[in-house]
Amino acid sequence: VGYKPSFGLVSKAGVTPIVWTMDHVGPLTRSVMDAAIMLNVMAGPDAGDPYSAGIGDEDYLSGINQSIGGKVIGVPRAYYFEEGDPAVVAIVEQALATFTSLGAELVEVEIPDLRDAYHAAGLTILSEAASLWAGDVTDHADQFSDEVRGLIEKGMEISAADYVTAQQFRRTFSTMMDGVFDDCDVLAMPTSNITASPIDNTPESLDTFTWRNTATTCFTGEPGISVPCGFSSAGLPVGLMINGRMFDDATVLQVARAFERATDWHGCHPQA
Repeated sequence: VGYKPSFGLVSKAGVTPIVWTMDHVGPLTRSVMDAAIMLNVMAGPDAGDPYSAGIGDEDYLSGINQSIGGKVIGVPRAYYFEEGDPAVVAIVEQALATFTSLGAELVEVEIPDLRDAYHAAGLTILSEAASLWAGDVTDHADQFSDEVRGLIEKGMEISAADYVTAQQFRRTFSTMMDGVFDDCDVLAMPTSNITASPIDNTPESLDTFTWRNTATTCFTGEPGISVPCGFSSAGLPVGLMINGRMFDDATVLQVARAFERATDWHGCHPQA
């Protein structure tokens, strides 16, 4: 289980930055319950982090085991379910049926401009990473892998005007995304449309699909969680991602916990 709290909920003080405005600190745990326990400890204001939201005194365990009967689960199939590996998408579709059995309602949700958000997120990552690490890449090129060095150098080529345009779009897109949650409590989709691959046999699509679905919520800062929901025919794990409204981390954890209680996937492990 990987949990990404709302941006600013957990302090980044002392963390080596990569992307100032998109870096999130969150727990990687064996279960949703453990993630909630960790968030109770980690969340809170911190004057040492200029991006701290200044909140976080909520007890994220208080309602985590409550029924999700009546909750509305938005399913944005366009973009998030498209392309990639059909077998992975099929596993996630099967996982979604669990919510219906728990009394939640599944509704189709259409979110505009997702591909533009993905592009703007990538531009933000490259630009901010370059601003942080360009000097080190220039002075100590041999201490960076070819891949990382190439990404930093690519970021150095992005203009200030393009970066500013991406941030203007970010504000508009974030406001629109907040409105999406007027019609549903959370969104559910594949964490990634492909599974992991060997380093020496990496498909060309890997760079795009490993982070395409997660990029949009990193861009807007909304909370998101990835929970195990099955295995591919090759025995590789597949994740179900649940995202929520900004600072409604409690609902994200509640819905994820309900799925966890109704299935056994969090206790299963890939074959060696």
